Amino acid sequence: MHLDQDIYFQLDFNKLYCNNNQELFQFEFKQGQYVFSNISIKRKIEWVGSQNISKLGLYDLETPYGYGGFIYNTTNQDFLREAFLAYRKYCNEHGIVTEFIRFHPFNDIHRHVESYLDFFLIDRKVAVVDLCLTQERRWAQYSSNTRNLLRKGKKSGLIVQRSSNLELFKRMYGQTMKRNNALEFYFFSDSYFNDLYEMDSVILFEVRLDSEILAMSFMLLGETISHYHLSSNTQLGLKYNANLILLDEMFNYSKTLGKKYFLLGGGRTSDSNDQLFKFKSKFTKSFYDFNIAGVIFNNEAYNELNVIWENQFPGNDSTHFQKYRLK
Repeated sequence: MHLDQDIYFQLDFNKLYCNNNQELFQFEFKQGQYVFSNISIKRKIEWVGSQNISKLGLYDLETPYGYGGFIYNTTNQDFLREAFLAYRKYCNEHGIVTEFIRFHPFNDIHRHVESYLDFFLIDRKVAVVDLCLTQERRWAQYSSNTRNLLRKGKKSGLIVQRSSNLELFKRMYGQTMKRNNALEFYFFSDSYFNDLYEMDSVILFEVRLDSEILAMSFMLLGETISHYHLSSNTQLGLKYNANLILLDEMFNYSKTLGKKYFLLGGGRTSDSNDQLFKFKSKFTKSFYDFNIAGVIFNNEAYNELNVIWENQFPGNDSTHFQKYRLK
């Protein structure tokens, strides 16, 4: 699989997540046919708690929303060691203190570079639908209740189609997030939605019952993987289980485009009883690990930032990797 062709590694998509005073940070290392690369967001560290430290000229990196991580085309250990040494040198030259990484579930490079990471853990499971299966075999992966609700929904006259109702989606999404008491992390600006909608590899879908729209969602398209992205629904949509119909049709549409997998993602938390994860689990028996990791490029600066933070919050024993970022 050419993971670099997945949407989460495309520059235009990653640019959507650069806020004020942030920029994309790119790196590529080559030796012959071997390639190692990374895309991350570079953020200036201006405040630690209430203390302004912008004069220090320090930065950190973070994988944009969703997934990322180092991309490689070989597991040759000599090459990967040289690549990572070059990456560390490059980051130090640019004042980078740390990097927080959200590995793409299909990206297994951590198995080959884990010794270069300062922390690594499996954060949660994510649900993946195998689109190579026939529709009959795919339906057999669904929970029996899901199959029954899908049949009922189709008989109710629910229709799934591509949507041009972006403004309605924005409102519905905001209402859905508020109803679910979602964290600020899950809210986005007006310009974000506008730019997302204009991307060629992004499709907005809607579920209709007569003239009323009950649920909507974006689908992101990579070379071999489709992704479920930012869904919304109404109270009537919940009543009709419109999101079930929506996803089943998105699977079908992805298959017609030649995609092999549909990555549903995980829950809002790492809890196996997380309601969003349980909803996604209704469609599959295939689950991948979502891994997170961190790298410290400047230990002296990292320790100094943590001391500044700890002095302001005595007694707080947070183990958060970039805890100097905590409010």
